[in-house]
Amino acid sequence: MAYGINSIYADIGSVDLNDNVEGAAGPLALQLPGILFPLTFVALGAALVRAHAKPRWCAIALAVAAVLFPVSRIGGIEILAVVADIVFLLALAPLGWTILQGRELAPTRPRGEERSPTRRSSAHSSAA
Repeated sequence: MAYGINSIYADIGSVDLNDNVEGAAGPLALQLPGILFPLTFVALGAALVRAHAKPRWCAIALAVAAVLFPVSRIGGIEILAVVADIVFLLALAPLGWTILQGRELAPTRPRGEERSPTRRSSAHSSAA
């Protein structure tokens, strides 16, 4: 959002807030959120994969879009920016729809842990 506000100021008054902010306010307001935005979505995608979220392809697409986002913006590659935004939409829409329907994104237990391990009863352990 801060970059959007900065671009409005730059277009209207030819003022770049990156150049005019002294101290730590500029990096905190403009650069830190810019770095954290894609990192957050990469972490969310990894967490969804680890949690066995359904559909799994959404989690992977979310991480891919998070990588494409800064590459397209920093490089000024408009077509890649459009692709990144479409991949974000395709990844987030099914996840949001699942949540709106009240269904769980991930099973309560990961696969392979459906049954709890059985313990030997005291009769079996004393016979051994």
